[in-house]
Amino acid sequence: MRLLLLFVIFCFFASCSSYPDSTQRVLSQAGKKEKELEYVLEYYSKNASDSLKLKAAFYLIGNLEHQCGYTIEHKFDDVFNSLGHVPAGLDQRRYFETLLDSVHKINPMQESRLVKDMVNIDKGFLIRNIDLAFREWLAYPPNKRADFKEFCDYILPYRVMNEPLEKNNREYLSKKYHWAKKLLLRGAGFTTVIDSVLKTVGFRTSGNFPKYYHTPLATSQVEKSKFGICDDGVTYFVNVFRALGLVSAHDFISQWGNHHVSGHSWIYVKYGKDEYSVNIMPNGKDNREGFKGESIPKVLRTRTFSSFFKKPDSEDVTSFYRPTVDLTFANGRGAHSLSLNIYNSITDWAPIQTAEVDAHGHIWKNVGVNVLYIIGQWDNNVFKPFSYPFFINEDKRIEIFRPNLNTRIHASLLRKYGLASARNHSKIEWLQGLCGATIEIANDTSFKKKKLLYQIPQLNSFHLQKVYFKKKYQGHYLRFNANGKTAFLSQLVFFDEKGDTLKASYLDPKSVQPTKPINSLCDNNPSTYFGNPNLCITYRLGQGSTIKSFEYQARNDDNDIRKGDLYELFCWNKGWSSLGELRASDTLLKYRTPFNAVFLLKDLSRGAETHVFTITKDGRQKWLGFEK
Repeated sequence: MRLLLLFVIFCFFASCSSYPDSTQRVLSQAGKKEKELEYVLEYYSKNASDSLKLKAAFYLIGNLEHQCGYTIEHKFDDVFNSLGHVPAGLDQRRYFETLLDSVHKINPMQESRLVKDMVNIDKGFLIRNIDLAFREWLAYPPNKRADFKEFCDYILPYRVMNEPLEKNNREYLSKKYHWAKKLLLRGAGFTTVIDSVLKTVGFRTSGNFPKYYHTPLATSQVEKSKFGICDDGVTYFVNVFRALGLVSAHDFISQWGNHHVSGHSWIYVKYGKDEYSVNIMPNGKDNREGFKGESIPKVLRTRTFSSFFKKPDSEDVTSFYRPTVDLTFANGRGAHSLSLNIYNSITDWAPIQTAEVDAHGHIWKNVGVNVLYIIGQWDNNVFKPFSYPFFINEDKRIEIFRPNLNTRIHASLLRKYGLASARNHSKIEWLQGLCGATIEIANDTSFKKKKLLYQIPQLNSFHLQKVYFKKKYQGHYLRFNANGKTAFLSQLVFFDEKGDTLKASYLDPKSVQPTKPINSLCDNNPSTYFGNPNLCITYRLGQGSTIKSFEYQARNDDNDIRKGDLYELFCWNKGWSSLGELRASDTLLKYRTPFNAVFLLKDLSRGAETHVFTITKDGRQKWLGFEK
């Protein structure tokens, strides 16, 4: 008996010593949790049939060292619970944000905190997670099943980022969405099934959300609110697809090459050889198609757990979405930690990738095209440039912008920000939506006998347009009619023969009753707007009113040159150099600028959006990474 006991003890210590280094390191740091973690390893060491599960346990435990998540802010529980009782027709987003704001003002102390997974999870949690992950993964036929490497990276993890953990989350989601798995196993279309899952929640983003709720949302909170930031929706659905045994990940761009500060995140799902990259609000289009022609410097895929396969905590997948190039920079010998940077309105430049170094110099791999870059070094948040800005176009050719101070160009500046990108033509659509819209006058609300006063032509400017009629007109009702189009206006005001604003009441199309004027159309603020599909606005005129002129303005981003505002133009020459301030007396600014340089125009009177551009030989702005 004594010899048998010694043999068992010897075997136990021998098995412990065979643990991967990362697992042993975590066990040595686990403190009170060490025995629970060892229990998981022993549990899967008993049967040879559990050898893969043991490797999965090594993977999870070996990566616990740096894993952590936020706790739920319970002071907001009543807000989330109340959303199921919001009256029909009420603006849910505004209602939700108002409630969050009120709680935040009453109790501004933030009670959520980051908690290490090593002290927050137990043996039962890990075993259930591993068993359920294997059950769902192995339910697929071999030709559709992910390999073990993909399984560990993108199915097994119990968290996506640092969202709050909820007990039995994987089991709950696998049961709730089991219908989707059944459809896949029956041969239903992969993308159709994925889109169906995404549409079940109806998740919508709220840009103001972080002002009131500072931490990521848990699964239960997403299901109650159906609002949050992009990452909240992505986290929820990645957890859903992983609970179904599908490879799924959070893909993201830290910053677009044609946005002054913002990035984007979305969902990646894989089933067999089928891959699908889709936004949380699906439009039936794979992002690989939607991103064609876009300005994307770098796309990363979050890998929450990583050390088992000796990988970084994110995977570079830029080439999955866009053409890429590898850059070698030989002029930075002796420099350390050189980075590739793009323009950012807050820090001037923002690093998107640190260089690898070999005998040939500094190297950046898988660099996206249609982006303006600059190489530099960051030291205590101070940027030191090591190159001139350079643009990599769609053909992978590089254009370097070294300013020629001896050659000057007469430049005409119309905007301080690019107009459209491959993924977003909405600003152009704001102009196109008004094309063909009519101004009509009649003596009754049916407008059967109407007179056409004006038809809006194709616009090429967001500036305020004023129209004068050759004669004055009288009638009881006045109508702006987009004739079936979706249209948005930021200004619509009518004037009498004296030039005074015409007094008119807006008629509610549902009740044909006069209401107060639409404030956003007469507040002289180009940033506010009113509109909808098939826009039609009818006014009741005061008795004896005449119309002699009107002014209108398309919905816009307020980035056109605005009369009266003070502007300053900067040129990059190893730093931003001012070319002087100008007060806009018209809707364009005229400067004499160096040739072959990168510029930045700032409105000192208002607004934060600004982006870099160059100037062509004939003096026109050329927006880098934007469409014309």
